[in-house]
Amino acid sequence: MDEDILEDVDRKPKKESKPYTYIVIGIIFLLILAAGYYYIYKILPSRKVVPTPSPSSTEQIWKTKSEENVTDFIDLWSKAISSTNSEQYALKARDLLSNVAQAKLETYKDKENRPITKVSEELSKFIGLDKPPKSVDIYSSTKIDEKNVEVRTYLFMESNSDQARVLVFNNISEGGIWLIDSIADKGTQTVESPKPSPSPTK
Repeated sequence: MDEDILEDVDRKPKKESKPYTYIVIGIIFLLILAAGYYYIYKILPSRKVVPTPSPSSTEQIWKTKSEENVTDFIDLWSKAISSTNSEQYALKARDLLSNVAQAKLETYKDKENRPITKVSEELSKFIGLDKPPKSVDIYSSTKIDEKNVEVRTYLFMESNSDQARVLVFNNISEGGIWLIDSIADKGTQTVESPKPSPSPTK
């Protein structure tokens, strides 16, 4: 009988599995799922690089670029005919012309019917003036179509005058770059005095 008692003592009672253990495991699992959901849908998107929005049509890049092109051209041409480094400025001004306009420069001849060799003189023939204006005022810019913009410009040849040479610059887009293709001379007109603007010969 003693042996039976000893055998019962040696036998360890089996541990019964408690239900709260499974509950704890289930809660931990749910917490991990919730944390993963929060990371994927809340934190991760905020770390992504947001691309820069494309310029909207309301910014009118065609207007800004074509007007800048005209004022830069007039400024460089003015420096080309009134400075010692005339050809340096003239070449930069020529780069603002379309391929068609640049080809047209090479057809100009002087008073003796000889080809003009100085780019600054070719540009003067192209713009139709022999001296730089005192001030420049861009009156309006009109988009003809996706590749053509007309910039109406007043060139005041005398200080404090309401007489201006009116030139309409036709800008075209070549490979996404706005270039001057032609100039229409509307003659001298009486116009409203422009707001103070820097002289192109600065």
